Amino acid sequence: METRALSLCRSATGSALIGFRRSLVLPCHAQLNDVFFAVHAVLLTLITVFQCFIYERGGQRVSTFARFLMGFAWLYIIVTLILAFCGLLGLRWVNFLNGISYVKLGVTVVKYVPQAHMNFTRKSTVGWSIGNVLLDFTGGFFSFMQMLLQYFNDGDASIFEGDPVKLGLAFFSMFFDIFFMVQHYVLYPRHADATALAEKQRAAAAQSGGETGASDVTPLLRGHEIQ
Repeated sequence: METRALSLCRSATGSALIGFRRSLVLPCHAQLNDVFFAVHAVLLTLITVFQCFIYERGGQRVSTFARFLMGFAWLYIIVTLILAFCGLLGLRWVNFLNGISYVKLGVTVVKYVPQAHMNFTRKSTVGWSIGNVLLDFTGGFFSFMQMLLQYFNDGDASIFEGDPVKLGLAFFSMFFDIFFMVQHYVLYPRHADATALAEKQRAAAAQSGGETGASDVTPLLRGHEIQ
């Protein structure tokens, strides 16, 4: 009985691996820089997560909405992984991999919104670094230019059709980065500095008779800390 169960398990695993190899017999437009981007992002994100656990974070926590989105994303990944492994509902490994890429695209779209909303609420970008946004915009621009040059060089539009997520990542990254740059340089310029915001908070606290403390209008960095 145990031998038969082991044989069935090996057969199912072998069929899954064969299906995985067959499902990947499709044009692949991934480049070496795409692989490096993914590995680099995973490593740096793990370091950032580790820092969140070991450094002081005050009252900051992951919001309920973010927890819901993460739970839904992981549930989707696990379910599609099982379906692809078992060959159910006509799902192949390539469908599973494509599904993961769209999860990444969704996360990219969502992750920019909280910062954009916070800048709008505070009517300031003081204490928030624009440098990372400029780098992100540069990466998104050159990623799009790479696809465009490959299209002109090869005369093959499948570079866009075969990798819509890469195109979407470049587009949404540049869109939000331009939005952030408008907030930083046009809507809420840096001359509305930390001192003015601190005075605004102290005046509001004095009127309400409360104590001066941290709030949404408190700059993330003090004047001498702003680069």
